[in-house]
Amino acid sequence: MRSETPSSAHAATTSLTADARIIVATNKDLSDQVQKGLFREDLYYRLNVVQIQMPPVRERKEDIPLLAEHFLKHYCEEFGKQLKSLSPELMDSLLGRNWQGNVRELENIINRAILLSTGDVIKPHEIGWTAELPDSCAVGNEIHGMPYKEAKGEVLRHFHAQYLGELLRRNNGNVTHSARECGLERQALQQILRRYGLRSQDFRS
Repeated sequence: MRSETPSSAHAATTSLTADARIIVATNKDLSDQVQKGLFREDLYYRLNVVQIQMPPVRERKEDIPLLAEHFLKHYCEEFGKQLKSLSPELMDSLLGRNWQGNVRELENIINRAILLSTGDVIKPHEIGWTAELPDSCAVGNEIHGMPYKEAKGEVLRHFHAQYLGELLRRNNGNVTHSARECGLERQALQQILRRYGLRSQDFRS
């Protein structure tokens, strides 16, 4: 049996109409990119209908509490944890930060805070933002009644959040310098950071 394919001369074409709006976000100056030949000029003028300039987080710090609350709710739900809140001291620290990493840096910090904190209220020392050790009585109350292995794990999480967080902060997130200061091999320190969910880039100013 022989089958035949219609020739291209007889192939039908159909025009389809679509009603769509395209929203594009970038951290580049596209007009500058066009002048440098790094972005297509025709595409730029097709996209450039309405421009909204969004200043970085450090220039709109009044949005930080709202953004932090959003990320708290999102990651508590994702990790299956009861909704937490930020202590006033931690919120003050967030408001005073320079935020070179913009919104993504804030998101990463809230993510880490949820993973490392043990109580309903997240405090600065739990993400390594103070040089003070956690209140031993407070830690004791949190682990009261836990099995030994779980209690030990919670105490270690508190310790590593405080110690390694402060270590990385002093060294501007540089793992090599941090390892040299604390007397560990670089690879060993990286393994500990991964184990406790600490990201060196979150401590770079």
